[in-house]
Amino acid sequence: MKTFGFLALIFFAMLAGCESSNGPSTDNSQTSASAEDNGVLFTLTIPKTIFELDDTLTGVFKVINESDSEKVFLFPNLQQNGFQLIDINGRISIDFPLGFLPAESTLRLEPGERKEYSIISPFRNFDGEIIERGKYKMSAFLLEDYSPKVIINIEVR
Repeated sequence: MKTFGFLALIFFAMLAGCESSNGPSTDNSQTSASAEDNGVLFTLTIPKTIFELDDTLTGVFKVINESDSEKVFLFPNLQQNGFQLIDINGRISIDFPLGFLPAESTLRLEPGERKEYSIISPFRNFDGEIIERGKYKMSAFLLEDYSPKVIINIEVR
């Protein structure tokens, strides 16, 4: 009987794994997206695509050097990454960063090296007001146009 229970557990675990494929999604529920540019992979990962207004928007933006050479990104300030939430009408509801710390910074990545940036934000606009419920495009990127925008569709209810 224990063998049957163990086999059933394995079966259901495999079945659950098949349900969470990394292939194309037709319901816009992808929680990860990537873009590649000049040997560098940029990936945005979020825990879910449907949020409540009182949730906190969280995610991770990764920059991975997949090339055979060092990559150097020079920034005119300490802030190196940004993210935006844009509604279906093209209006920016959340834009990070709002201000900059006036000191130069450099991001150096050796081949195979990565840098991760955490994204944490309440669903509030520039004035601190709660944004409207609806569908949005969340994008993350390196500032100074060093990367393409990596985009995931989300919904705020």
